[in-house]
Amino acid sequence: MELQSLSPKYSLLFANYGSPFTDEYRDRVLQLLENGVKVILFLDGSPTLEGLERFEQSNLLSVFISAELNHSTVPTPCIVVDGQFGDVESCLDQIAELNPSFNVEQYRIEHAPPEQHLSVEAGAGTGKTTVMVQRILFLLHMTDVTLKDIVMITFTRDAAKNMFRKLRKEFLSRFQLTGNQRYIRLIEELNTMQISTIHSFAKKLVQQLGSVHGFGTKVQIRSFGLERKRLIEGFLDEFLAEWMEKYPVTEKLQGLRLYELVKKVVDFWEEMERKGFSREEIGQLQWGTAAGESAGFQEMFQTLFAECERRFQNLKEEENAISLNDLTRQIDMIARSTIDFRNVAQPIQYLFVDEFQDTDDTQIRLITSLQRAFDSSLFVVGDIKQSIYRFRGANYTAFTWLKEMLEEQNGQKMTGYPLVKNYRTAGELLGKIDKIFAGWGEKEYLVYETPLIGMKHDAHSLNIERVSYDKDDARHPVHTIRLVRQALEDVRKEKERLQESEETPKVAVLVRTNREAQRVKEWFEDAGIFFDLEIGGTFFTSDAVNDFASLVEALLYPTNPQSMLNLYATSYSQVQIDWIALVPCNGERERLLEILHQHQPFPEWKDCVKERIRLEPILSVLRGIIEKTNPYSRYRMRQEQIISTVNSNETEYKAEALKRAKQYRRNLNQLFEMIHDVFSNDFLTLYSLNKWLKLNQAINRDVDEPKLPDEERDGRVQIMTVHRSKGLEFHTVIVPFTERSFRWEENDSFSELLFKRESDGINAGWLIRHGEVTWENSKYSELAENEREEVIREEARLLYVAMTRCEKQLWMLNNRKYAWGDKVNSWSALLGEGV
Repeated sequence: MELQSLSPKYSLLFANYGSPFTDEYRDRVLQLLENGVKVILFLDGSPTLEGLERFEQSNLLSVFISAELNHSTVPTPCIVVDGQFGDVESCLDQIAELNPSFNVEQYRIEHAPPEQHLSVEAGAGTGKTTVMVQRILFLLHMTDVTLKDIVMITFTRDAAKNMFRKLRKEFLSRFQLTGNQRYIRLIEELNTMQISTIHSFAKKLVQQLGSVHGFGTKVQIRSFGLERKRLIEGFLDEFLAEWMEKYPVTEKLQGLRLYELVKKVVDFWEEMERKGFSREEIGQLQWGTAAGESAGFQEMFQTLFAECERRFQNLKEEENAISLNDLTRQIDMIARSTIDFRNVAQPIQYLFVDEFQDTDDTQIRLITSLQRAFDSSLFVVGDIKQSIYRFRGANYTAFTWLKEMLEEQNGQKMTGYPLVKNYRTAGELLGKIDKIFAGWGEKEYLVYETPLIGMKHDAHSLNIERVSYDKDDARHPVHTIRLVRQALEDVRKEKERLQESEETPKVAVLVRTNREAQRVKEWFEDAGIFFDLEIGGTFFTSDAVNDFASLVEALLYPTNPQSMLNLYATSYSQVQIDWIALVPCNGERERLLEILHQHQPFPEWKDCVKERIRLEPILSVLRGIIEKTNPYSRYRMRQEQIISTVNSNETEYKAEALKRAKQYRRNLNQLFEMIHDVFSNDFLTLYSLNKWLKLNQAINRDVDEPKLPDEERDGRVQIMTVHRSKGLEFHTVIVPFTERSFRWEENDSFSELLFKRESDGINAGWLIRHGEVTWENSKYSELAENEREEVIREEARLLYVAMTRCEKQLWMLNNRKYAWGDKVNSWSALLGEGV
């Protein structure tokens, strides 16, 4: 087959062993590349690639040269056009065997027939984002699909933004290399493609389809925390009134107060919602039996949740609002109706789902419903070893369940592919931690059938420090800080070896909980180590928002001493109050105001309070104050003073103070954008702004601070939970706090509701403990044992995620006191099991 006669639409794979790569071949390859065709070359000898060099740094051209291998088993020339395998499947296998760096699995996924449903189990660091981007390009070249016909569901907003950026970057790169205007049009059309989280996607569908269940097009998302509590209180009032005829309430509950019972019931109900149970499933839960005083609780639960669900659904329809956790449940309810999605929703020709292992049961049903409704082709990708959101209802058997549901309900088959070539972690290090993972696999803590194959070979280190200390021993931070300082020095040396264009290596301390992250933050502050605290939801508690809120409150209440004192403590004030001078006032309002009014926070203060806030728009006044007072500069100077007390290096503490001031500015800019969005249709007053700020400062932990550019974060250690680290990678990963227990069953107020899905339904087991009294049903004991096993498996998956974030070094503080014994109840014990 002559190369000149071929007209590939998307790609050309060309293996030419045993004969020269001629100028004619080279010119034809160059012509294809300039037309936007991907080319993969397998050559021997020293081929002349003149004119092709500029394509080698892109995804358009890949060249594999193997001069000393025996190529006699490969029929050459071997040509594969647009991935149409046919008789050349064995040729691909032979080429892959001769070229271990060629990712044949990725090639097969990318080039699979367009109509095929694909299930990709992608191990850590195996390039799942790359394969999704290339699969989309394949579809755009090989079919008449447009970007608006493709939907991609991600697990987080950051992942959605990242996918958008990756697609745009790929289109732009292809335009720059080929000059083909088609790629510019694709960049322009990218905004028509739905790339969103499952909740954002579900919200759009509810707005489009919600009328089926009584919702309007402007359906709102609300927490319903207070309403949910009131529904339960109303039911309990009715139920306990009947219960009192048999027993006095105080005797029956044996000291358990009504508000405590309400809280436990709310927790149980929210657990059902997190699991994604439909109203029908809640009504059909199999509760087993309960004896003695537990029988009353059992009777209550058998009717309470189903009845409250019914009342709650009516309330949501009346309010035209739903809760965040309820989004996919509502779509599931709609999907079970007779509505034809195609009549009311935008078509979905191809549906991509990222991090599929983190979907819950309802979301899996939603995906199968959408596939059936739109006859969509599915592409789901994830790694069951990284299923770490079980507490939100994630089902780590999602791949198996989807495959079964797709075949049973839709008569469709799904083709599975693995991705096992790891491009993140040094191969030598990967080999060491693989032994730990294999040990977990033997114990059935982790599904670990196929080891990851390391594709990078570089410096490596696996250091599991076995130390003995009590949980609150002072040596814990000492060990952690020692490792962090060593890691920062290693990264500094690494940076000196890197070229200017290469990304700066990063160090991360990964922990299980936000509380642990806060403890590490305190250690680092005392030690003068600079850091980024990445626990999420810190925006409304940041210095910039707190200072701004104090400014708004002081403008609103200028005669309130507390409000004024708060303002003087912010970066808006040019005056520092001598707090000792206020002590003689004994808290008396008039005396405090007399002293405070001897000063002004800034020269324009009186004018703002007396005139401007009455005559000018509020945001205009606030922006004017910011411009005049320049809080960023004052904040920077104050940070210099704070940091210099723990770090005497002037260059370092001034650089860090500047970074913090830049973060302060970014936070304030984001705050103004949010205020504009929230109050765009309302007349803004100081009162409404103050009320909004106070509410969000008190309860909003969903908004993140905008990140500084990577170059501004050099030299900082990233402190984050393992959940936040997912999808990220770091030069060195350090894991402290490995001794934390998985479960807290010894707590005298311990209560839980457990579920297990069986072939004949969903079993529900509950336990309520109050002091020395325990109530439970017959299902609990069995389900609790199953829960212990499932918790160990999830913790193994969580530790797997932590350990696979590293590129070159992994250091773990493994507490010897908690590592051994029959009971696996900590990460230390898991590490003991694996090594």
